[in-house]
Amino acid sequence: MYAYKSLDFKSVKVKDPVFSSRVALALGPMLKAVTKKTEETGRIDAFDLKWKEEEPFKPHVFWDSDVAKVLEGMAYILALAPDPELEKLYESWVDRVVSAQQPDGYLNTYFTTVEPGKRFSQLNWAHELYCAGHLIEAAVAGFEALGKRKFLDAMCRYADLLESTFGMEKGKRRGWPGHEELELALIRLYKVTGERRYLCLASYFVEDRGSAPNVFTEEGTTINLSAIQAEVPFRKQMDLHGHTVRAVYFCAGAADVARETGDEELLAVCRRMLDNIIDKRSYITGGIGSTPVGEAITADWDLPESTAYAESCAAIGLAFFCSRMVNCTLEPRYAEMLERVLYNNCMSGVGNSGDTFFYANPIQMLNEKNNSPVLNSGQKGVRQEWYDCSCCPTNYIRFLPRIGSFFWSADEKSAVLHIPAACEIDTPQFGAVVSGTYPAGGKVTITMTKASACDLSLRIPLWAQKFSLKAKGEEFECQQGYVKLSGPWKEGDKIELDLEIKAHLVFPHGNIASSAGRAAIMRGPLVYALESCDNPQGVHNCRIRADASFAETALPGDLGTLLPAVVCDAEFRSSEPGEPLYSSKMPLWNKGNLFAIPYYLWQNRGASDMRIFIPFY
Repeated sequence: MYAYKSLDFKSVKVKDPVFSSRVALALGPMLKAVTKKTEETGRIDAFDLKWKEEEPFKPHVFWDSDVAKVLEGMAYILALAPDPELEKLYESWVDRVVSAQQPDGYLNTYFTTVEPGKRFSQLNWAHELYCAGHLIEAAVAGFEALGKRKFLDAMCRYADLLESTFGMEKGKRRGWPGHEELELALIRLYKVTGERRYLCLASYFVEDRGSAPNVFTEEGTTINLSAIQAEVPFRKQMDLHGHTVRAVYFCAGAADVARETGDEELLAVCRRMLDNIIDKRSYITGGIGSTPVGEAITADWDLPESTAYAESCAAIGLAFFCSRMVNCTLEPRYAEMLERVLYNNCMSGVGNSGDTFFYANPIQMLNEKNNSPVLNSGQKGVRQEWYDCSCCPTNYIRFLPRIGSFFWSADEKSAVLHIPAACEIDTPQFGAVVSGTYPAGGKVTITMTKASACDLSLRIPLWAQKFSLKAKGEEFECQQGYVKLSGPWKEGDKIELDLEIKAHLVFPHGNIASSAGRAAIMRGPLVYALESCDNPQGVHNCRIRADASFAETALPGDLGTLLPAVVCDAEFRSSEPGEPLYSSKMPLWNKGNLFAIPYYLWQNRGASDMRIFIPFY
């Protein structure tokens, strides 16, 4: 098991043409939008504990998590761009949150005001421990990013209460988070405080979940236990299924426990879960969750396009899980999955304005005038400013500011570049500038900015069929996967990586019935999609040759990115006036040009049809 740790986001200045624009949105319109909505909907007011039954904005069981995620995002944003007014707002919110804490350390607005006396009695559905996890993560972020202790000290008191309440020891009770997240939060708290009891509690939640007698069954739950990863102990679980966000958050926490305890057997279970996702249960965009029913991962090869859920929070959770597994294993395919989900499903959930969001991320949208059954809260094929369940908008404000932490990892003697995106890094042991336009172009230069004895490993993507590598001016023979370049380095030394990036067709596995006879366009790590505003002949009635070749052209200016669009020859089926609903007459196909854009940019120009997989012949 490797001991790599992701670099602190403050050590990585993001320059990448895709991610840097999203970070800028988080620091500007996104922060303003989610803060405003959190205030307007009564979420932050709930911490004043003044709500009465006859008043509006009744606190919900998950509201605390929304506030916590916005606070976490504020901390990261303040670390990147100090702002006295934002810091004042941050401090006032922290004061209000901490003021709601009970004398014994308990902190939950719903069970303090709406159902007092029922704390820890409805763990299966009430999001109580899930909210605790996000509050803890927000407090850790405030300490790590800003050095502030007030929130952290309060959450240590809450964690102490949880640790004294749950477990197998005498005087404690068995109990598990209904919606997992607390597990990984406790590990973060352990790592920043050194208090081993928090690690032990996280380990307990991972190990006891699903064991007999089942806690949720005894609690009287009516939820299918497999939907909440509680039908068998995790070590006996053979595949990843059920509520998608819960599943990947739990796996991220389990991977953390495995790493901190050196448990290779537990890490092998995490491998089994991630392998199952990569090999049989994920969309080409990196999205996971194939049905809106239970927001769930279902079965092998069940990847329908029209009902793909691919929730934004699930994509973020998968990035967390993949990053942890890459650091533990240095497995190239895990890094490949991390890159794919970051550039596609993660980015598609945010509009170019920064203040609109997708909850679900469709794989195709045909007849945009109809409501899609997969889109949450009345979404009609367009991103929304907010949702009744607002987990995704609030997740983005904490996710995007630290996205640079996914690029690099390090231990005491070496550094690892997972994603060759443009950035500047500066740590006590290592400093470098990664330049280039990746993934628009494949030429990447890494220039050392300080002398270092560190070894450097960098990843040659598995999708790269042609590539070359130079280190210190000399050709370096290598294969796909991680390549180790030994130190020492002096200031000004360069590594030059040249990846061939060109658009090509990708064909789905034959067992994916919903995509049979069709192919998708990829260019490097980016998935491309057809949008109706670029293809007036219709995105639903075109076909291309299996050996189609693609040319590159500029994206429409309003999409504002350095990435290219791609075009190719295609055929479009024509419909004749008066044509019957069904006919024995052979349809006519007309020649035309197909125009595709990066998937994550779709639906930034109004409601539209979209598809990724295209029939081929």
